[in-house]
Amino acid sequence: MQRAALIEQILRQVYGGYVPDDASITPMLVNQYIDQGIAFAAKTNYTDNLKLEGISFINNAFYITFKGLEVVKDERNLWKVTLPQIPVGVGYSEGISTVQLKEKIVNKTNCFTYSVYNFSDTLTRFFNYTDCSGAAQSATVLPLATISVCAKSYEENTSLSITKGANCTPALSQEGNMNPLTLPCIPITQNQKTYFQSMPHIPQQTLYYNEGEDVFIVSSLKLNDYIASVTMVSGGNSTDLTSTLNIPPDYIPAVIQYVQQQLMIMKSRNQDLANDGADLQTN
Repeated sequence: MQRAALIEQILRQVYGGYVPDDASITPMLVNQYIDQGIAFAAKTNYTDNLKLEGISFINNAFYITFKGLEVVKDERNLWKVTLPQIPVGVGYSEGISTVQLKEKIVNKTNCFTYSVYNFSDTLTRFFNYTDCSGAAQSATVLPLATISVCAKSYEENTSLSITKGANCTPALSQEGNMNPLTLPCIPITQNQKTYFQSMPHIPQQTLYYNEGEDVFIVSSLKLNDYIASVTMVSGGNSTDLTSTLNIPPDYIPAVIQYVQQQLMIMKSRNQDLANDGADLQTN
């Protein structure tokens, strides 16, 4: 069901079929309550599963994956990812299911190849170096301190010289340079955050915790060249009324009931329809 369809359904139920043009309850107001209703429905599903199956969890249909989230440095060994919305507060980590990292797809439309030779033997080529910074660099100013080719780092060596080759565009994979995701990061609670730094590091694992709409990833690696994919409980893009709501059909009535309760309180209040400057009496 699209957001616009659910909004229209709720408005028609609140106003008894026909929504007047001068209705005080607007579609955007209903849309705000829908996000709150989805959180309420997810919590209801959490408690229903505990009662029926004895295991507390949220159904997979409530989750959605947001991709391409920027990773920015917050402080030493700490990186921050801003989420589209604050996760629901069900369980200690039920609001967020998975946090994974993925190497950014570099725009390789203006690249130059440089051939690295030995000064004493110009016929011996060590390797090709590809620079995608956008502008060609001369051999005399090209830095040799950290030349990275195929994830191998070559330290400065005075016996090497660099000559520029032709402009090139490195070939992408058939999947469009779909870089693989890392292993899922391990969530920790705020209580665990107070002592995890003094514990032995988990091999090949990255820890994270969330505060509000931010996820903090604990890593000594440089994550500027990565983007994050986060799977969390959400109704989808709340700014697009044509988007499909991420709610199981059997829990849509729970969302409607919650939203209607909030709107009926507003609708039952007296409206000041007279433009006489006098305040409306409430008692």
